[in-house]
Amino acid sequence: MDINSLVLIDNPNKESKSIAYKLKIPVFEINQNLINLLIETSMLNQHKNVRFCFHKDSKSLMQKMLIFERKEMFYPPHMHKNRDESHIVFEGDLELFILNKNGAVLKRIVNSDKERKISTVPPDIHHLTRPISDYVIYLEMKNGPHKPFQEDCFIPNPFNSKKMTNKEYNIYLDSFKI
Repeated sequence: MDINSLVLIDNPNKESKSIAYKLKIPVFEINQNLINLLIETSMLNQHKNVRFCFHKDSKSLMQKMLIFERKEMFYPPHMHKNRDESHIVFEGDLELFILNKNGAVLKRIVNSDKERKISTVPPDIHHLTRPISDYVIYLEMKNGPHKPFQEDCFIPNPFNSKKMTNKEYNIYLDSFKI
C-alpha cells in the first residue's frame, strides 16, 4: 500500500484543518503499514491534519476514520446531537475533556498508545479532544450520517464571564494536566 492507494476526498470548506482520503481498496485491518502510510501522507501535508475514511460516504451510518492530528492546532469544544464518538489511540497521547455546556472541564481522560484504552463520548455530551504528544494517530468511530463539524462547535465561556479566545482556552485546559 502506498500513496497511490489513496483518493483525495473533495472538501468544499477550504478553511478545514483536515485533509481526508479514501482508500481505493476496502480496509480489513489497521496495521503498521497503514499507519506508516498515514504518517507519510501527513508529511506531504505539513500544515493540516490527515484522515483516512473507511466508511463509504458521508451518508454512511457508521463513520470510521484513522486520524493523524498535530499538537499545535486548536481543537474547539463541541457536542454531537444524537451521535456517539469513540477513540482508540495507536500512536501518541490524546486527551479527552468532558465539559459542561459552557466549556468548563468536568473530567479529563488520557488515552495513550501504551495504555490501550478506548474512550467513548455519548450523544449530547460537550467535549473536545487534543493531542498531548507532538502528534497522535487514533481511530475515531461515530454513528452517521456525517454532519459538518463546525455546526457542533461552540465558543467556550467556562467562568460565565467573557468568552475565551482559543489561546486563553488552551491555557485553561493546560491547567488540568497531571
